Amino acid sequence: MESKRNWRLRYWIIGGYGVPVLALLISAGAMIMNINTVNKRSEDLVASYEVNSVVSDLNVNVQSGAKSI
Repeated sequence: MESKRNWRLRYWIIGGYGVPVLALLISAGAMIMNINTVNKRSEDLVASYEVNSVVSDLNVNVQSGAKSI
């Protein structure tokens, strides 16, 4: 009878440690997905700033060309 109780207790202890480890793994996976999303949006933002800079330079060139006519 005593060995059955210890055997059950062993599974309770393993489960007690397993739940936080599982939660840690799930949160780490979610964090990695969020980091990838932020990196992608950051790359898109840098690209949009570059496009904005090129358009602004083109605007200045067009204005200066129109004034010289």
